[in-house]
Amino acid sequence: MLLWGRVVTNKYDRWLDKGLGRLDQDFCKGSFRPQNESDLKCHLYHTLLETKPQLSMLTDNHLVVSEYKFPHSDAKVDLAIVKRVKDNLELRLLIEIKETLRPDLSLETVKNRICRDISKLKRHKSLRISGRKPRIVFFFTGAQKEGIGAETNHLMKKLEKSLHGVRLWWGPKSTRI
Repeated sequence: MLLWGRVVTNKYDRWLDKGLGRLDQDFCKGSFRPQNESDLKCHLYHTLLETKPQLSMLTDNHLVVSEYKFPHSDAKVDLAIVKRVKDNLELRLLIEIKETLRPDLSLETVKNRICRDISKLKRHKSLRISGRKPRIVFFFTGAQKEGIGAETNHLMKKLEKSLHGVRLWWGPKSTRI
């Protein structure tokens, strides 16, 4: 299974793959035109809920939480995938969302846009211990329906390799409608 060009192996990445795939498809068809990061967060939240039944390994105990607040902190993350176990919500995946209207950005500009989010995500010890890397989704809302260009894609791949402890996903990459 592929997520925006990468192989995914766990059920949470598969779920995120389905949700991002739907977001990508809606954007490229023109049925979804986000104006800001909140639009992306809401649409991804919606597509995660919509695609959940397609994944048999997910149960009613797997939930999506918006504005997830870290315990003992004021820090919040855009979206979190959690699992209800008895009376507790156990964190499975953290997702930060960034967007830009520009269809291309320099590597340094993208780094500067996500550096605070990376620091915030890396501070959450329970994910590091479990080996689950948090995700940053960087969406180019100024891209055309064909998705981002090859040069931007190359720069994002280069940036992803320099991030330790956080996975970077970007798009839209869809050329299919």
